[in-house]
Amino acid sequence: MKEVVNVEWGTDTKTGEDYIRYIYSDGTDSYNLGGTKAWRNNNPGNIQCSHHVKKYLKSVGCDEGGVAIFPDYETGYKAHEALLRKRSYLDLAIEEAVKRYTDGDSPETQEGYVNYITTQTGMLPAIKIAHAPSLKEQGIQEAA
Repeated sequence: MKEVVNVEWGTDTKTGEDYIRYIYSDGTDSYNLGGTKAWRNNNPGNIQCSHHVKKYLKSVGCDEGGVAIFPDYETGYKAHEALLRKRSYLDLAIEEAVKRYTDGDSPETQEGYVNYITTQTGMLPAIKIAHAPSLKEQGIQEAA
């Protein structure tokens, strides 16, 4: 099975679109060109880089903005769920968890995320993350 051994990021000089180049152990490569940062980086949660993310959540690099790059979408998805299942989020209500996760965003943006998540899941903003049996089943992760 080929594995990602290196990643490069940049902007395509012809299209002006950002890309991530994934370089594999067998010498082949692939590109995620354009789209959202979350898609290019295989990182649906736009998780920031850190030693913990590299070591335990299996990121393979970081882009120019310090956002983790994962070898594939499934690994990035699992990392996002693992992050939301950490003790620091479990005891928080959806509304509190969104505000922590989006720290630095405007209150209007945060409120928009809360409204989107609660509309998509049918859950109240005061429901604790720990009470959602599966983030995937409840749609919290896709909405986040």
